Amino acid sequence: IPPMPHPFVEENEVREFLAKYADRYKQRDIGGFLSFFSPLAIQNQKDRIEKIREMYSKQFERYESFDYQLKDPKMKILENSVKVRASYVIEQFSKKGETKQLRGDIEWELVREGKELKVLTIEYKPEKTK
Repeated sequence: IPPMPHPFVEENEVREFLAKYADRYKQRDIGGFLSFFSPLAIQNQKDRIEKIREMYSKQFERYESFDYQLKDPKMKILENSVKVRASYVIEQFSKKGETKQLRGDIEWELVREGKELKVLTIEYKPEKTK
């Protein structure tokens, strides 16, 4: 019987990655946050890393603070990557005291670069606002 291959990643490592990812977002730490992305990352099937940097930089500058929650993450561990789906709720707090809430579903494909997990693809599926 051939030995069982080691899984690409353990579930607890993915959960730790997601917690750190959300924490860096809440800190508005653009460099730290983007360190979770592969240089080959693609967001919403079109945006490459420079556009991703630009979008999050503007987001972090626009708001004074954030709360970022991921709910019910589900993962599927593949041979060389892991797909993660979750629901998100992001509360954005402006300097003027205004609050805006974004919610929907999010899906990542994470790959290993060196010893680190990195976002290869990220897809936001926001809820339609009424």
